[in-house]
Amino acid sequence: MNNSSISLSLLVDNTDELEVTRYIVQKLCVPFITTLGLTGNILSILVLTRRCMKSSTNCYLTALAAFDCLYLVFSLTLSFKHYDFISEFPNYWHWFATGRVLTDMSANISVILTVTFTLERYIGVAHPMRGRQLCTPERARIIILIVAVFGIICTSPEFCELKVEEKIVDNKTTLQLRETAFSRSYSYQIGFYWFLVTFFTFLPLIFLCVFNGLLIWTVIRANKLRRTMASNNRHLTERHNRDQHKITKMLIMVVLVFLVCQIPGAVLLMYRTYIDLTDARMTRQTRNSILIAGNITNLLLQINASINFIIYSLISTKFRRVFYRTLCIRYITNIAHSLRHSRHTRTDSMPYSNDNSMRNGEVVYLQRWKKPMVRKHIRDNIHYSIASESDINDGRCQIVILNASICSNIYINSAP
Repeated sequence: MNNSSISLSLLVDNTDELEVTRYIVQKLCVPFITTLGLTGNILSILVLTRRCMKSSTNCYLTALAAFDCLYLVFSLTLSFKHYDFISEFPNYWHWFATGRVLTDMSANISVILTVTFTLERYIGVAHPMRGRQLCTPERARIIILIVAVFGIICTSPEFCELKVEEKIVDNKTTLQLRETAFSRSYSYQIGFYWFLVTFFTFLPLIFLCVFNGLLIWTVIRANKLRRTMASNNRHLTERHNRDQHKITKMLIMVVLVFLVCQIPGAVLLMYRTYIDLTDARMTRQTRNSILIAGNITNLLLQINASINFIIYSLISTKFRRVFYRTLCIRYITNIAHSLRHSRHTRTDSMPYSNDNSMRNGEVVYLQRWKKPMVRKHIRDNIHYSIASESDINDGRCQIVILNASICSNIYINSAP
């Protein structure tokens, strides 16, 4: 063999690069990103399901975090095939055929949910009066259920794609995955494949680019309009508009990250589709290069499923505030426990805080003895309950003053 043939074989054989990529991605990056992603998504669910966070947008974000958790768990189990001590177990390959479908199912539902809350946010921003009627938490839960059922039904045929067969090598029986005759049929490869690619890849990317562009244009236009408003009218709706714009900006950032992480995989899918349609003969180098790119694009999908908590924390002030209160729940429980033990303390000597002090950061918690709260004040999504001053003077109420930055839950301490 001459020198030119040797150099050509070295150029073509990129197996070492594939092995290094698999080691870095599957054994180092995937466990680390999965751990961070599961932690972030679970914390997001705890925060977004708080009563003060109730909204249609947060319903979609909660569902997205739940399906992202499923995607991370299932995709992590698929990476176990690169560990010899796990892949040798026969039951693992039976699970791999199922886990692969569950991973695709979770990813497809997450994609449709991202498109859904982007469309919902555009309706709420561009048509606010119509959005108040359409964009409700109850309707959001129904849509989430419909999206989940749609994703499950559309992905279920993948359960028939692979089967586990026994193979004898060197007098040792091993298991391997084989494509079924159903998956190799022309109608399935053309019809079902293009259905999945169209509804869960190309159309979502087109819709997200269009509606996210419209959202960005709407936010820019709203900011210009807000700067030109008169000062005497602006202060009435300044805080509400600012909060809504932060929510919109947060969702725009979520969609942008989604597009950045999804587009490389879509490009690779188009390239593989082109090769299949043209019946091009792939060399070993080309096949290994596609596998290397596939590892990287799958890693981007896992990053996309793990990063939303960071986006919420960086952009949403309300999310950070509620997250802080949620972490302090153990401390608040101890305070409530100590208050219950002090029920025999005189209440007429405790200080009284009026509505003005509430606005300055103090929360007054009262409860009448055998009657419900007299009137309720809601400010910054924190519920304040105030009894009448006559009830305070005649000793039928007990007053407890806490700082608003500590908690928003009402802990009742009965009067003696």
